[in-house]
Amino acid sequence: MVHLFVYGTLMRGERNHAWLGGAPMVGLAVTAATFTLWSTGPWPAMLRGGFAAVRGELYAVDAPTLARVDGLEGHPLRFVREPVALADGRGVMGYLWPRAPEPGWSPIASGDWRQR
Repeated sequence: MVHLFVYGTLMRGERNHAWLGGAPMVGLAVTAATFTLWSTGPWPAMLRGGFAAVRGELYAVDAPTLARVDGLEGHPLRFVREPVALADGRGVMGYLWPRAPEPGWSPIASGDWRQR
C-alpha cells in the first residue's frame, strides 16, 4: 500500500474520485508550506516552490489503483508522482506538475482547491 495525497479532482465529491476505486481514506492532510497550487481552469496543479500549504486528502492505495491513477494523471509525461512532505513531517506520494505554470493559470493562494 502507498499513501497517496490528492488535492483536486480525486478528492471526495469531485469528478474523478471514482478512479480511487474505493481505496480507504486515511484522513485529511496538509503539505509542508513549500508548494504553489495553480488552477488550470478544470483541475489544479501543484508545483514545488512557493509558500502554500496545500490541503487535500490521504488515501491508502494498492498497486492496481496506483497504476490506474497514474494513467489518469499521465504519469510520468504530464504529472509526475513524487514524494511529498506533509506539514506533520510524514512523507507520502503525490502528483506534481514538473514544469512552469502555463499561460492563463492562476495561483490559488489558500492552497485549497475547493476554496478557489
